[in-house]
Amino acid sequence: MEFYLHIKPQFDCAIKTQTFSDRLNENRLYSYLVSTDENILTLSFYPINNDEVSLPFSTAILLDKQKLNSRVTNIDLIKFPHNSLLMIVRPKQILYPKPFNIKTKIVNFANQSHTLYYSKNDKFTVRIENQDLRYIDIDFDKKIIDLNTKSVNDKLFIYSKTSENTFITCLLSYKNKEYEILKLEEVNLLESDKNEILTYKNANDFCHHGVVCKYNFDKEFKFEKDLVYNENQPFYTHQKELIPYAFLDAVKIKNYDLAREYLSSELSNKLKDNHLSRFFGNFLFSHQSLCKDNNINEIALIYEKDDEKYAKIYSFDINSDNKITNITLL
Repeated sequence: MEFYLHIKPQFDCAIKTQTFSDRLNENRLYSYLVSTDENILTLSFYPINNDEVSLPFSTAILLDKQKLNSRVTNIDLIKFPHNSLLMIVRPKQILYPKPFNIKTKIVNFANQSHTLYYSKNDKFTVRIENQDLRYIDIDFDKKIIDLNTKSVNDKLFIYSKTSENTFITCLLSYKNKEYEILKLEEVNLLESDKNEILTYKNANDFCHHGVVCKYNFDKEFKFEKDLVYNENQPFYTHQKELIPYAFLDAVKIKNYDLAREYLSSELSNKLKDNHLSRFFGNFLFSHQSLCKDNNINEIALIYEKDDEKYAKIYSFDINSDNKITNITLL
């Protein structure tokens, strides 16, 4: 069996398999042509320059199914067409709080008393438990300074300032004797009033979008989300190679007015917003195409279904005015 394996580590590490070994640098893409008669490729990763507490770890790819042999939270394996795989690898870090740092906080919502266990000045590792010993664990790989909450009815909002002056926010519900995480993210800014929380998150996309969320806890829970521009106006790229990525970022965040700025007049007039939404669907992110002999105008969109990630390849035709004239799903 012959296939291309592309590895993008998010930490400096060494890798060893049955067929090759290498040293990998953070956020670089490494590509290997793997030829093997075996059905399982075992990969072992060893952290280098380990500033954080992280562990060596191993995983295995079932080559006939093009999937990992078991679910691993710090690895994303993405199937590309033509026997190509992209593996995004994050460090395997120990998130357990130190016992002497553990704090408790009692909160009342959903007509019950609940206990939160967390750790100050340590990773965001929270357990919430009720009197019936039902619980849920919530982890986020950021060091927090303290923890605060707001609640109303069956909703609880947890927020913590990090050591990097950002905020971890978590919205969860308790219904039918079960906890459910509704939203867990890191935001750049947070303002707290008596019955309201405002957050701002930089989307870090080509268009310089930001997202403002408003959480209201007055009598009943209300949630609003607005799209903003970080500089109060949209940013446009004129670099031909980046135009498909900027267009797709606008589509992903459903800013179709901005997306149309990258389309030719003829194509824009043909396509309604719902056409764009249905054509691209709900994708996770865009990535360069990793298919063999791809050209520069081919872009991969990454999707997820049944806990498996896969890529669809789209080709963009761009005219001399730097406008997209045609989009083809390959």
